[in-house]
Amino acid sequence: MIRSIGWFTCFMIILNSNAQFAHSPSGPKKPIKNAEITISSQFESDSYGLKSNFTNSLLFGEYLTNEFKTKTQSGLKDLNRFGAQYQSCFGIKVHSNSLLGIPVSFWRIKIKDRLHYGQQFTEDLFNLIFFGNSPYKGQTLTLDNSKQYQYKFQQFSLSGGWANDQWKLETSLSFYKGQNYTSGIFNKARILTAETGDSIDMDLDISLSNIKGSTFDFSGIGGGIDIKLNGFINNQFIIELKLEDLGQIRWNKPDINISKMGTNSFDGIYIHDVFSSVSSASNELILEDSIYSSLGITNDTNSAVTSFLPAHISIKGGIMKNKLTLEAGLHYWLNASHSPALFSNIKFKINADFQLKARISLMGYGSYNFGLGAKYTIADKIHLMVNSHKMLGIVMPNNFSGQALMFALGIDLY
Repeated sequence: MIRSIGWFTCFMIILNSNAQFAHSPSGPKKPIKNAEITISSQFESDSYGLKSNFTNSLLFGEYLTNEFKTKTQSGLKDLNRFGAQYQSCFGIKVHSNSLLGIPVSFWRIKIKDRLHYGQQFTEDLFNLIFFGNSPYKGQTLTLDNSKQYQYKFQQFSLSGGWANDQWKLETSLSFYKGQNYTSGIFNKARILTAETGDSIDMDLDISLSNIKGSTFDFSGIGGGIDIKLNGFINNQFIIELKLEDLGQIRWNKPDINISKMGTNSFDGIYIHDVFSSVSSASNELILEDSIYSSLGITNDTNSAVTSFLPAHISIKGGIMKNKLTLEAGLHYWLNASHSPALFSNIKFKINADFQLKARISLMGYGSYNFGLGAKYTIADKIHLMVNSHKMLGIVMPNNFSGQALMFALGIDLY
């Protein structure tokens, strides 16, 4: 947190002498914009190996029939991915020449509610979860390189920006209130079920942490920074570099915090009376501890957990010619089982108030996708935006993965 504050302050000091406003164009004077208010909400999910009809059933808690699971099983890869993110945001941008006494071109406040889920898993892990180990007697299930991350947190950020005719730089300092966190990493995990089905041999190098909380719980606190640089060179060439959520959250004591390295043979535990053993919270813990003990696992719930945020890196370049804009770039989510993703945007301005957008994307959590979007301006001060940069999973959920929706309302205050 202290290091993040230091970086934020350094950026402000270094750019202090270069801060200036864009020159006003000649001709009739336009009203001076004092502030901009933005309200937005967006959701996205994608997968490599699973179709949208299956991931939607998981997200909404629908019943999964054996026929449905078997059909899904046939489309799995050796290593599969699934990711989802949601965020709602309220933001206000103020055009001012000072932020806490520091010269700026503008400053901004944002409040967000966010969820990010990322998973990488083998075909064997899917089979174990949805079919159990009974069908694989005498076989070894390989779960190596499987990972799962889930972050649920709220964010408050304060940023300052500097702009001239060609460049705009914005740096932000954020405070994070953690709500839920899950991390499961299987560096090595191999499970052999005996032919008789009465024992399991395991070779494991795994770790698992889980922290639960409600919306108003302070399950963790943290800090981070954002940096965004935009260039518009010679009124034609577009450059954008963006780094978001570079920081950490320190979580409270976890509900589960286990790690295991080594081999074990597990043939069950003895329960004298199954009904009395699960009838109270204390006996549930005794049963859980008995399983951990049989596997040689220690559940350390007394130590706090620190996690890096799902930081996001994006690089984009493009060219604008008259009403047409072409862009291409790359983005990547760190600490979230994501692979680098490529994208290309085509924007066309129908008139001064209406703009259309098309997008092609490759890799990331999925393989490829296509999307459309639009922006409409009313009375030069109300902006309505809607887009889905991943539409194939929405239109054809039985054949494709990848779905996304974003709605935004912007209001200019003069």
